[in-house]
Amino acid sequence: MLQNLAYEDFIKDELTLLQKEFPVSKAIEFELFILDEQDQFVREKLGGVSAFTDWSGKIFFAVLPDAQVRSTLRSVINHEYHHHWRTHALNITEQNQTLMDRLILEGLAEHFVRIRLGDVYIGPYKDALTEEQAKDLWESTYKSCRNELGERTNVYMFGSKEENLPFWGGYSLGYYLVKWYLEKNEGSSIEYMTSLSSEKFSF
Repeated sequence: MLQNLAYEDFIKDELTLLQKEFPVSKAIEFELFILDEQDQFVREKLGGVSAFTDWSGKIFFAVLPDAQVRSTLRSVINHEYHHHWRTHALNITEQNQTLMDRLILEGLAEHFVRIRLGDVYIGPYKDALTEEQAKDLWESTYKSCRNELGERTNVYMFGSKEENLPFWGGYSLGYYLVKWYLEKNEGSSIEYMTSLSSEKFSF
């Protein structure tokens, strides 16, 4: 089924374009899996595509075998490629990554998608919070916790009912932190921001 949809070639072609346009010296590989059709979360919340980039430079994609998800897949490829680019540019590791690093990693990846592909390709994370909610959350909670390390940062990124943290709150806030930085530093290129320390996006 995936062969018929040519997703492997589609991913390879998009990554080749990205590597030419935004070269990273560290090699990148990918693995492609068929998404479990019973995975309602990925189908409904993520448009049928799930992915993550590991610390060695490999991207893992799980894709619903449905031609309708092609534009979502393109968005996700770009998002994940940017993770690879930024972690390599800043030597961010699993051990030294702070909550602030994670916020900006996700925020910049979505701005990269916006800049390269257009607003229509932006993922669903941004809309988890309104801009006002994001400002309140930053001031009340995230700003003082931005140096947290390790697994503790997960609840801030994904949300937690027990801790009263909104679903996908960190992803949305990361997008707004980059947006606010751009409003104050108009004309900053994605290349410049990709190599910029996460703390520069704080206020």
